[in-house]
Amino acid sequence: MHIDAKRIHANTAHYSDFLGNKMTKKRAPSRASNPTVSVSLRIDPKTKYLVDLLAREQKRTITGVIEWAIERAAGQISFKDREYGLDTTFLVELESLWSTDESLRVVRLALAKPSLLDYDELRVWETIKATPAFWKVPVQEGASGLHEDLLHVSLLQEHWEALIEHVGKHQNSRSIVPYIVSGESQKTDFSDFPDDLPY
Repeated sequence: MHIDAKRIHANTAHYSDFLGNKMTKKRAPSRASNPTVSVSLRIDPKTKYLVDLLAREQKRTITGVIEWAIERAAGQISFKDREYGLDTTFLVELESLWSTDESLRVVRLALAKPSLLDYDELRVWETIKATPAFWKVPVQEGASGLHEDLLHVSLLQEHWEALIEHVGKHQNSRSIVPYIVSGESQKTDFSDFPDDLPY
């Protein structure tokens, strides 16, 4: 069963040789403000029949029934937010977790409920914590009390693709390999170094 993906329709005007009209194309309004994704689901026939019945009863599409059921469940299941110590629901917490930016989604989930990170996301998060350039303050191993304001978010976003590639390159390493940020952001501040360093 598939959930329809975003569709963009194009209407093409008819071309007339007699009138000398030029062919023009008119695109329908973009649905970028409300995009959808395609998801394949495998469910048993009995459950599929139940979904059909609910769709008929509620005058919804099958997709609408699934979305309704997910939102209903998300509004009932407890989400204990580690960052703020709140006991909310997944539906409420979604507003603060969701972003179209993948880097923000990973960071926010890691801060709020790290137990929900999958293995790949956890490796990325551990690498972020191990990279001093991403932080405004020193971060010790096993540190708690971290929050988004302590991150150089724009720097993380700028290096996100390279960071993912770095984590993949070192995926078999037994320890986390910090990411090296090149350029101006990585320049060392020598003001804290003693003047009598040995050479």
